[in-house]
Amino acid sequence: MSAKILSVLLLLMPNSYASTFSTKTEVSKIVNRHINASGGVRALRQLRSITRIGEIEIFSGRPDESGKYRYRTDIVYPYKLREELVGNKILVNRGTDGRVFWGWKDGGYRQIEDVDSKTEMLETATKANREILWIAEEYKDLKISANNPKWALGSNCLSGFKSNVEVYICFNNSTGLISAKGNSQEHRLYLKWTRVGDIAIPFNIIHFKKGEEITANYNYGNPNDK
Repeated sequence: MSAKILSVLLLLMPNSYASTFSTKTEVSKIVNRHINASGGVRALRQLRSITRIGEIEIFSGRPDESGKYRYRTDIVYPYKLREELVGNKILVNRGTDGRVFWGWKDGGYRQIEDVDSKTEMLETATKANREILWIAEEYKDLKISANNPKWALGSNCLSGFKSNVEVYICFNNSTGLISAKGNSQEHRLYLKWTRVGDIAIPFNIIHFKKGEEITANYNYGNPNDK
């Protein structure tokens, strides 16, 4: 009896390992194609600073938020961040040097103590514009999606879990660059990419929340013209 059970285990285990290996290999091909198309690992890791300037129009259904805003983000990797979203009012004005975190609230600057906000700001300062390098760490059970979401624009999609929520990361079939990311509750479409030096970055993004509701249209303009 023991000999028979052992022989079954020996037959089954290699097939399981082969399937896992195949999945990881296919995922890596898709991820690496995006990395190479956006400049390569070395170029992305060597980013020292970046400034993004543009306009965001928000359609949130809230009168105090809706409208057009001037957008600017300055990052000195991996700790310093400054973000502004200013129109008729200041919607976002915050920053950090990696130690102190501050933001605009109630007509003045206040120190931020909320742990989630501080973590999100540090992740932005470290990973923004090169999140793909951490994709395997950020999403669990990453695999090729069997059924792509309708909002993914017919791209190749991966699916994985972040904070126990399934998320899709989709890639343009032609360029290999990310074309969509999120789920049915909230997702972004990366409509256009531009190249600045050796790096490709998205500069036209539409953000959807709760399916059909458009919450923001990001249009950074062409950084080559800045």
